Amino acid sequence: MSRKSSNVTLKDIAAQAGVSHTAVSAALHGTGRISDEKREHILSVAKKMSYRPRLAAQMLRSNRTGHLGMIVCGVNLTDLMDSGFHGPIVSSFIQACEERDIRYHIEFAKEAVNPDDDFIPPAYFSGGMVDGALVVGYCDQPFAHWLEHENTRPWVSVGESAAYFVKDNSEQNVYQVAQHLVALGHRRIAFLHGDVSFDSNEEGLHGFERACLDFPMDTKSQWVHYIPMMPRRDGMHKTAEWARTCLAESDRPTAVICKGMGVARAVVSVAQQLQLDVPHQLSVIGFGTQAEAERSYPCMAHIQPDYPKIVHQALYILEQRLAGRDVANSSSLVAANMVWQDTVAPPQD
Repeated sequence: MSRKSSNVTLKDIAAQAGVSHTAVSAALHGTGRISDEKREHILSVAKKMSYRPRLAAQMLRSNRTGHLGMIVCGVNLTDLMDSGFHGPIVSSFIQACEERDIRYHIEFAKEAVNPDDDFIPPAYFSGGMVDGALVVGYCDQPFAHWLEHENTRPWVSVGESAAYFVKDNSEQNVYQVAQHLVALGHRRIAFLHGDVSFDSNEEGLHGFERACLDFPMDTKSQWVHYIPMMPRRDGMHKTAEWARTCLAESDRPTAVICKGMGVARAVVSVAQQLQLDVPHQLSVIGFGTQAEAERSYPCMAHIQPDYPKIVHQALYILEQRLAGRDVANSSSLVAANMVWQDTVAPPQD
């Protein structure tokens, strides 16, 4: 007789999948390092065995709703979902909840454009229709104050620092990209970043500054450039203006690291207009998903955050908070994947 689904343990899944108990825990909770292929195999076995994760079982046994939330923060939802961060995080959350048999709600917390606008907290979260939530992105001051001082439900930040958070290790990622470029022979390296109010941009800038100190790089101050937060088309124009000036110099950069895929594409476009060979005369690195990187030729070398792992780890912390357990690690920095495609090569001049 088969065991009841509520009694299926990690050891049962490990035996059925032919893997270790540690590997099963890593796949289900987003902890440790395992391959995507092994994770998918373990999750498939767990689903066939009707395994119900502790979080779902505990919520159903209690007076809780059994629902989790995700709150996406920002000004324009369409732009956010088309970005190289929010969209993949949302899809990873949906997949993780489906795999764990957890019901979920996703809502948008719109940042106030006018300071006089009244703050309205997210309806599902504030109304008790979810037991806890992942909060994605930068919270403006009214929402941050409400979360910290008026809200009573557990939450975990994704992408920004908070009491409990999981985010991409932007500082180390940019540092390692610069290290790789130096190993290829690049010395004149530029860095284009966005608003340092956001952790990812500020920490990426710190990583680049640390690389300038640690490696033999010859970087001018004007090569470390801030692209303001603005509509995408305007941002591309600002990037192109910078590129036309700096790439026309005789001692121009031989490599540009960009904290954004659109920014990287604008740099490549201007380089081609200036008849620079990408990647041999100019290497360019973007930030975002592989799908974004491969939308046009040449396919962009890029930093790709490990979105599934970020979400799995955030859910694991939320699980501990909902269960009333002490959280050993209230924060987590997740290493990204470096994808070296068509736009990076050793410099030829």
